[in-house]
Amino acid sequence: MFQRPAFRLLDEDDNAQVVLSPKRTGVEEQVKEAENPKWRQRLRPWLPLLGYTVIAFTTLATMTYLSFFAATVDGKAPTMLGCRYFGYWTGPTCGLNGIDCQPFESDWKPIRCPTRCLWDGSSVLEVIGTGVYKGDSRICRAAIHAGVIGTNGGCAMMKYSGSRNSFEGSTANGVTSTSFDSWFPKTFEFKPTASSSYCTDLSWGILGVGFAACFGLVFLPMPPVAMVHTLCVWGFFYVAVIAAPDGYDYKVILVRLSTQVFIVVAAVQCWFHWVIQHTFQTFRTSSKPVRLYFPWNVLSSSCV
Repeated sequence: MFQRPAFRLLDEDDNAQVVLSPKRTGVEEQVKEAENPKWRQRLRPWLPLLGYTVIAFTTLATMTYLSFFAATVDGKAPTMLGCRYFGYWTGPTCGLNGIDCQPFESDWKPIRCPTRCLWDGSSVLEVIGTGVYKGDSRICRAAIHAGVIGTNGGCAMMKYSGSRNSFEGSTANGVTSTSFDSWFPKTFEFKPTASSSYCTDLSWGILGVGFAACFGLVFLPMPPVAMVHTLCVWGFFYVAVIAAPDGYDYKVILVRLSTQVFIVVAAVQCWFHWVIQHTFQTFRTSSKPVRLYFPWNVLSSSCV
């Protein structure tokens, strides 16, 4: 930047030099502020939080995509089934001899099952048969029994195999199937996949990364109210989309979540205003060990 030269005058008494510098004009002040804008100074403390958020969000989004949308079996996308799905058998509504629950036979098709299918101990999650399973058996538990997928889920090939006169029970891979000594019009069976990719359920990994990402926010310059909202909305998203979704039609799930999330935010705001904010009165000036104890403070305060 061009600077005006200073004027030097010689004092008659002691020959001392007096330096006179021109006063900076308003235009020069504006140019100086333009070179160092205030928004940069205001943004600089938030850059670590911005970078941390981008990295955490990108990691979670990538893991979610690989866990639920990237799976292929022999070059085709498998049908995602829940742990309670069964052979498209609707019981009494199937009509005489199951005529309304066709097809009774089909070609091989790829399926995929999630993890935790053995956690639900409900008696309705019944598996009937061995090798060939009765049509109203739970598909994913039957696939574990058959040994084509593990307890953490995976991909397999399945087909409907028509009727069968009897079904023999057995115990295999942590699943006990029952016997059925009568005819049934619809059965299904499994076989391993020839080639598959991205069939591993990453739900546990997503939970761990998400918890660690939320836990790390205590070290960043984030307002307490925003931190609490982030923790609660993440927990809601994980349960509703990853851990225990109502189904696997994600378009329907996202539409439903777009309305439900406002209820969650409103409830969390009330919770923060009435309960949690008292925990944060000295949060900004607390030491790191105290901040690390923050999640347990929130949980204990919510139980008072």
